[in-house]
Amino acid sequence: MDTELRRNIDSRVRQEIEDALWNVPPGAQRLQPPLSREDELAAGADDALKAEQLRTLLREMCDAGKSLRTLAVETKVSHSVLTKWLTGSYPGDNAGVLEKLRRWEHTRSVSPGELRYPGMPTWVPTQTGRDIETALAFAQREPSISVIFGGAGVGKTTAIRRYAEENNNVWVTTSSPARGSMAAALSDVADTLGMRGLPQRPDQVSRDIMQALRGTEGLLIVDEAQHLSVGALEELRSIHDSCEIGLCLSGNDSVYSKMTGGGRKAVFAQLFSRIGWRLPLRGPTAADVDAILDAWKVPGAAEHDVARRIASKPGGLRGLFQVLRQARIAAAGAPVTAQLMSMAWRDLGGDA
Repeated sequence: MDTELRRNIDSRVRQEIEDALWNVPPGAQRLQPPLSREDELAAGADDALKAEQLRTLLREMCDAGKSLRTLAVETKVSHSVLTKWLTGSYPGDNAGVLEKLRRWEHTRSVSPGELRYPGMPTWVPTQTGRDIETALAFAQREPSISVIFGGAGVGKTTAIRRYAEENNNVWVTTSSPARGSMAAALSDVADTLGMRGLPQRPDQVSRDIMQALRGTEGLLIVDEAQHLSVGALEELRSIHDSCEIGLCLSGNDSVYSKMTGGGRKAVFAQLFSRIGWRLPLRGPTAADVDAILDAWKVPGAAEHDVARRIASKPGGLRGLFQVLRQARIAAAGAPVTAQLMSMAWRDLGGDA
């Protein structure tokens, strides 16, 4: 028999046997034939290559300052296992470790916007947000000092981050009760500027910061500035003066009142006299709420009434966002209703 004909017959026979063995009725799970030795070796080589790529990535992250314990938490691989796996000495389920690391790497590559439910806006331009951006732009362009205060839950932090993303040479630090001293505030500013390995003395850190900021025409923003000490505020004012950059202090009402009230008025005289823009925020406005509901495509009058009541509570627009998110999920593709919003608010501990 002709060799080519025999090869064709053998091929058809093998195909018929495979079809009989592996084809299954419609609707049932289709089994796959076992991998050939060559395919197994190829798959093993791919896994080995991926493992080395992930080891390199993890080592680079550690070199950049991230601790292995933090990476263990993020990857959901125990610290002891991850330590051994990085050196290639882990005797356990290496395939399982690799699968966890693959999932972790994929999660890192997904943008926050991709994790949102459909129809959830990432940014809503409100009138209050525009007022905040105006105060920031004024401080940067003059340069001057702007103080934004009050109005918990009106979107101060969100507007600040948005401005920083869309403008050059804008640096944002966030104070806290534990980071309010002059030394801590300077350390935070230096860290935001990407300055590492600075001396410990505050005067030297301040000098290095000034050298980095001169000529930038930038804007330094301190959020939660109510936690800053008198010394920290005065040092930031000195940086503003020396570098001719804008400075914005954002926080609650005490950011401004501590500069103007009681015996501290004289202490803050130099800082107060340099304030070029004062923006008090008393809470979300009706226009802010309407803009958010328009962005979320929630048009009804009853829904607007519920939203305004929620926005008037402590938490303001932040609370409203949480309610809209929960209501949108509960709606499962249907329109968000006032009833769903009220239920979501109660579930979150509200009383609307």
